[in-house]
Amino acid sequence: MQAQVDTHLLLKESVSALLSASSHKHVKNVANLALATIQEHTERSQSILAKI
Repeated sequence: MQAQVDTHLLLKESVSALLSASSHKHVKNVANLALATIQEHTERSQSILAKI
């Protein structure tokens, strides 16, 4: 479970970098959607990890 949290945090960092580096509207839209999903999955994974 910890590996999943770590992976989500790394993915969040990578997508954030892509969002900052891109000037394309469509890339920014997809990156913003991805970040919202990544954040939700990270929070849920951390919650589960705290319970086990």
